[in-house]
Amino acid sequence: MEPILEIKNLRKNFDSFSLKDINLSLERGYIMGF
Repeated sequence: MEPILEIKNLRKNFDSFSLKDINLSLERGYIMGF
């Protein structure tokens, strides 16, 4: 099944830390929360 949302190699820099190479995918029928 193909994901309805896909994020690849996300990078975000903050003052005190950074996120590198974050990958997320969401399949149809699932709920994602943060």
